[in-house]
Amino acid sequence: MRRKKKQKKQKKQKDDSAELAAQYEALLQEGHELLWAGEHYAAAERYRQAAALRPNDPTPQLDLAYALYQAGQKEDALRAYLRAEELDPGNPATLTKIAEIYGELGRTAEAAATLLVLADRYLALRQPADAVRTWQRVLQYDPQNVTALRRLAEAYRRGRRPRLAAKALVALARAYMSAGDVNSALAACEQALALYPSSREARDLLDELKGRTREGGEEGFAPTQEAAQRALERLAESFFEQAEQDDVELGVEALRIRALDFQTRGLHEDAIRAYEAILERGHREPEVLYNLGLLYQELMRYDQAIAYFQEVTGVPDYAAAAHFAIGQCYQRQGRVDEALNHFLEALKIVDLQTVDRERADELIQLYESLAESYEAKGDREMAERFISSLTEFLSDRGWEDKLLEVRHRLGVLTGDQVTLAELLEVAESDKVLEGLATSQEYAEKGFVLAALEECYWALSYAPYYLPLHLQIGEFLVQAGQLEEAVQKFQMVAEVYLVQGNPGKAMRTLERALELAPLDTGVRSKLVELQVRYGEIDAALENYLHLADSYYQLAQFDRAVEVLNEALRLAPRGTPEEQWTLRLQRKLADIHLQRLDWPRAAAVLEDILQQNPDDVETAARLADICYKIGRADRARQVLQDVTGVLVSRGETGTALALWEQEAGQHPEDLELKIALGERFLEAGQKERAIEVWESLLEPLVKSGERAKAAGLLRRMISLHPPQEARYRKMLAVLLRKR
Repeated sequence: MRRKKKQKKQKKQKDDSAELAAQYEALLQEGHELLWAGEHYAAAERYRQAAALRPNDPTPQLDLAYALYQAGQKEDALRAYLRAEELDPGNPATLTKIAEIYGELGRTAEAAATLLVLADRYLALRQPADAVRTWQRVLQYDPQNVTALRRLAEAYRRGRRPRLAAKALVALARAYMSAGDVNSALAACEQALALYPSSREARDLLDELKGRTREGGEEGFAPTQEAAQRALERLAESFFEQAEQDDVELGVEALRIRALDFQTRGLHEDAIRAYEAILERGHREPEVLYNLGLLYQELMRYDQAIAYFQEVTGVPDYAAAAHFAIGQCYQRQGRVDEALNHFLEALKIVDLQTVDRERADELIQLYESLAESYEAKGDREMAERFISSLTEFLSDRGWEDKLLEVRHRLGVLTGDQVTLAELLEVAESDKVLEGLATSQEYAEKGFVLAALEECYWALSYAPYYLPLHLQIGEFLVQAGQLEEAVQKFQMVAEVYLVQGNPGKAMRTLERALELAPLDTGVRSKLVELQVRYGEIDAALENYLHLADSYYQLAQFDRAVEVLNEALRLAPRGTPEEQWTLRLQRKLADIHLQRLDWPRAAAVLEDILQQNPDDVETAARLADICYKIGRADRARQVLQDVTGVLVSRGETGTALALWEQEAGQHPEDLELKIALGERFLEAGQKERAIEVWESLLEPLVKSGERAKAAGLLRRMISLHPPQEARYRKMLAVLLRKR
């Protein structure tokens, strides 16, 4: 009966489905016919009805969008196309139409953004020609779109069309110039000339940019300018210092004065010859090397400039400036990844000046991991944005005060766990810092909800700034919303992983575990990361905590699995930590608490094999052996550990162990007999005889007269004061046999 009902129900569902399908097809057909007849509104209504029947099907949405567009309802058509794109992401035809409508509505920024997505889609489909045409269309809506210009230049370069590539790079330089990013503009111009040396447009713009830099003096990296001024002043001072000495090398001093004169007059080639003559005389002062680097950089002879700058990266007064200059050279050669590493190194040096020595090592590690994460991403646009932000931040004469203020805010709000580089990635960093500062003020007054609101406001400017998310997590803790805080920390950790920053991911998960120590999911993720990145001791410690958590949650089998996983990892841990022993003891504890005697005994046997003098383990194993009916093994365990202890002179410990076990297992007469032997071996004859005498009656009652007689003979052989009584007892015992 039930089977028939089920079949009937299935048939009805099938019939209903077929009916809906027929209705859907009929609505589409009616819509097409009305559309051909020019009745766009009526057609749109049929398509809406069809879309209601199949809300996840992009086809009726596309038909609806087309009908609405033909009816002149562009806003409604756009919404339908966007819905179709949501249902079928990346459809080139849909994206093309969305961009077209955005353009017709005057929403040029959205049109350009959509076309950029379309170009990426063409690249994914291996249609580079269509991608190039799409980037060209982006420039119709946004002539200074940096992304489109950069990608066009790269496409032309790869296609071996250097003139067009240079033209795109010049346009890119102008876009940078409009945004006030002179350094990136210079780099784009120089890359254009490297590809197409005869480009008059690139040459003229480069001269204009250099002229601006020389005239204003305010552009560029302030520490670099300060280092350049310092180098010139020290060279000038050295002349007067040397003039007072008897062994002055007048030739070298004359060259110094000549080099300084040429350099200040802008005669770069002459200055280079004078400085290199100084080097040939064996004088390699950092000031000479740094100035040579600057001169070669000015002449766009970047490889030589880099070589000289490299020589002073270890000199504190020039290190930051030299790294920044090397970054500029690599950037202008188009070697963005190498440039980024040196820009980060320069920022690290100036940032380290703002923290105390105790936090310096930690900050250095953060910069190193940040450099690795940038390298892992390989994102040229991201790298160029960061370089631009760094240059802008350190471009004015008040950079030191500005840096101290930012570091103070970061230290108060989020701790020195944040690098300045991370803040520079944020477009609206001033607003973010303002939001963080205000939120902290609210929190200090106890207005936690207001603090959260302020953080959410800051998020609208920097939705991906992770220290801000971490601050929100801390405020959630203060508000008592622990579950939400843990979720927030987990989310941040996941993003750190995606960014290639496992160190911060692990620290964030550790913070989550402080709030939810029994959260096995979080701890398991932390263990996985610690193993992957070589923090073996920390991982093994967390394995122990994880096993405890599973045990407290009554997931006993999972606790055992976790400990067995950890035991496979234990040999990689620090030997002094004795991880295998600690894990085995934890495993034995769990088996004992579950009354799983055989498994507990097996683990304890392993422990005792590795640590033969482990009295506690020996006692526990002996107890378990009694529980599972292996009294002979229990006595052997006690015998083995006694041998080790006695050999080390710990006879008292051995005797105490035997007495303890004999007291706990009075039914084992053999154990007491052996205890007497241990007393005898220790020279305690009286105690041995006392133990054996207490066994005589139990042995006789249990029918073991022969064993009792044997004990009496053993006692008599020791000639105790009671020897006569024992002889009489033996005679009586033998007669009764």
